[in-house]
Amino acid sequence: MKCLIIDDEPLAREGLAQYASEIDFLQLAGTAAHPLDALPLLEQEKPDLLFLDIEMPKLSGLNFLRSLRTPPLVIITTAYPQYAIESFELEVLDYLLKPITFERFLKSCLRARRRLQEQEEEPASASLSPPELAEIPDHFFIKADGKIERIDVAEFYYAEAMQNYIQLHTARGRFTTLLSLRELSESVLHPHLMRVHKSFLVHLGQVSTVDGRQLVLQDRRIPVSRTKWNEVERRLLGGQLLG
Repeated sequence: MKCLIIDDEPLAREGLAQYASEIDFLQLAGTAAHPLDALPLLEQEKPDLLFLDIEMPKLSGLNFLRSLRTPPLVIITTAYPQYAIESFELEVLDYLLKPITFERFLKSCLRARRRLQEQEEEPASASLSPPELAEIPDHFFIKADGKIERIDVAEFYYAEAMQNYIQLHTARGRFTTLLSLRELSESVLHPHLMRVHKSFLVHLGQVSTVDGRQLVLQDRRIPVSRTKWNEVERRLLGGQLLG
């Protein structure tokens, strides 16, 4: 797993680089003292993980993150706790407060490795060949409220992860089941269904409006993860956007 460190403090960069060298599944792709210095490294090395400071001259880490169209996984490393909410709204993986202990650093890196593994294991239903598409069922079954319910893909709108269960929204109403969103996405392979966010699986054919990086289905606004946006745009629009 390639990582990149951006921090304007030399001692902080050295400390994080030393931590990274002690973790066998991390490969340090480089360090930078300023976000703009990191742009060539991001392009050349294509790191999986970015350790990003916030308070830096001329360009803050968060503004730099906003400027990236398809950022890697990001772990914030800062001495300032007040940016935590704003950072998590940008879907950062973790928020480490300086001084950072090795134990806390390792825990965050393990989380990043798990996230990458989950992304790699997600089914690539968009690339199914015609014979495979012909075999895709048009319905599936779930256990809900003590009964077995048949859910037709054509009537399915979206599923939302709650705590230990998910809620399916369909033309017939809502159904609650003790599945995880990951289990649902791996079990129901259909080219119109896509997990667009860690908390949402949607039927792309039911989308009525795209507003910024949000999808509107049945008057519900559903966010799209930064890492998913390019695929959503490709699968949803299919090169048919006019004007």
